[in-house]
Amino acid sequence: MVRRVVIASALAALPAAASDLRWLDAPPTARVGQAWIAALEFGPRVINPFDPDEVSIEAEFAAAHRDAVRLPAAWIEPYRVRPAAPPRYHREWMEPHGKPHWRITWRPSQPGTHTLAAIARFRGLTITSAPMVVAVATGADVARVCVSRRDPRFFALHDGRPFFAIGQNLCFIGPMQRVSAGRIGEVIARLAEHRLNYLRIWTGCDDWAISLEPGRGGGGPSPERWPVHESGVTNRGMGAVNQPDAAMLDLVVDAAESAGVYLQICLLTRDRYMGRLRDPAAADYDAAIRDACRLFRYAIARWGASPAVAVWEYWNELDPGLPAGRFYRELAGYLDRTDPWRRPRTASTWAPSPALWQDPALDVADLHWYLRPNWSGPWTDAAAAVLDRAALLRRNAPDRPALLSEFGLADEQWRLSPLMRADQNLRHVHDALWASALSGLAGTAMFWWWETLEAMGAERCYPPLARFLDGFDWTGGVEPLRVTAPDRLLCVGLCVGDDLRLWIRDRDASWHREVVGGQPPAEIDGAQIELNVAAPGTWAVEWWNTIKGEPRGRDLLTAGGRSLRLRVPRFNRDIALRARRTAAPALGGSTAPR
Repeated sequence: MVRRVVIASALAALPAAASDLRWLDAPPTARVGQAWIAALEFGPRVINPFDPDEVSIEAEFAAAHRDAVRLPAAWIEPYRVRPAAPPRYHREWMEPHGKPHWRITWRPSQPGTHTLAAIARFRGLTITSAPMVVAVATGADVARVCVSRRDPRFFALHDGRPFFAIGQNLCFIGPMQRVSAGRIGEVIARLAEHRLNYLRIWTGCDDWAISLEPGRGGGGPSPERWPVHESGVTNRGMGAVNQPDAAMLDLVVDAAESAGVYLQICLLTRDRYMGRLRDPAAADYDAAIRDACRLFRYAIARWGASPAVAVWEYWNELDPGLPAGRFYRELAGYLDRTDPWRRPRTASTWAPSPALWQDPALDVADLHWYLRPNWSGPWTDAAAAVLDRAALLRRNAPDRPALLSEFGLADEQWRLSPLMRADQNLRHVHDALWASALSGLAGTAMFWWWETLEAMGAERCYPPLARFLDGFDWTGGVEPLRVTAPDRLLCVGLCVGDDLRLWIRDRDASWHREVVGGQPPAEIDGAQIELNVAAPGTWAVEWWNTIKGEPRGRDLLTAGGRSLRLRVPRFNRDIALRARRTAAPALGGSTAPR
């Protein structure tokens, strides 16, 4: 049982005076789309700053002819990365850096004059700061991820542009990990350079990586006593937030925002909740909801203003048999009232959970699946496996974004399979990415084993696919592309009106056949396929090299009726096609690339 530590105040009462709540560092100007950060000082210092039932501080931003916006404040104990410095410090560590304070982070979306005041509620009293005025200059508003209004099966940005998630997991971040806080900026920047735009992050790793709750967190043992600023408490209970770990998440969010990468943050530490969710009528269940709401309030206060925070994931792989429906409903209601940006929400379980994927309190259907020898499905073919799991998701979640947010090669005990390193050409990664991108999911399959992926240079797999997908209107009415092809060809494609995207792979060219069986794929020549198209006319066709991510040939062809017949150029293993209807006249019936 986790011990709750109560931090008692030395003050019996607090006069309701504005001088007890004052701005320390509040810029008088701001710009649309840019973060405005202000520090606050609150008179009573010996309190539990993580318990909103004891103290709750918010800032209200009001502007003429607009509804006022209220944002919670976060208690911040500043930390910074201390690099490794042998012989004493053999690895990096998070060390205190600066004075603890309350912080308000705001990102204005409208120019003009805004009047703001901070409001504290403490032991039944309401204390309001002196008002101040902020002049907001015109600027470019930020692009946040949301569920598309045009097509709720996919994501979009708030300005209406479609957003397709190309990404992977990057879940364990901390001093004891390959991806440490000191490296996170370079890691995310490199992934962004290779066209990844979405990362899944854990903040509930207990003691081995970032862990916001409870206890010591993921920093590991320090050469010094772990510094805490409130009342000398060294072991905080549920509801508190580990400040060194929160500072590490600051670095993650800042790096993602700088690189234009969006984050799915898995916030709660599952094992702190799972045992308390067995009986919706029990006091433990109530306490679990209360603890989750407190942590989400803090997360909104500290990171909510950043557009990089795209999706809240409640926890990783809850027991699907638990009666969590009440938890999801009440937490959704709390977030509706607290998160002014209304981010999409999701949760995952350790087995397929169609009921969860349809829960109206959640926005995104999320499945985890691994290629393991004991799976009766097509585990030896990554593309076939992805298509099988995507079909399962889409059958049970036809009207919301669906993600295969964990995927990879694993052994029977869910550990890293030795076959992954044996696949030096990363055939299983390549196949899973291309198949998932054209499967109807809202993002690519997101690989686990990020340390191995980094060591093997897997980032090279992403730019060819990203270039191939450029310009596709994911929210314009995506439909499966109907293809008639020889049995030997695995074909998966999508179309939006007159824009067709198709991936073709030799069915005999699975990663397992090549890596384990030692049978390289044979060349295919002379195959013919037929595409069902929206209308007759002339079509501009591009055949793509999927490794280089560039066209290897172009042609203009005529579709008679709603059928476009093509001769597939000679290829080895796989090839892709992009086609658009055009007003240009066809040059003839040949489909050979020129």
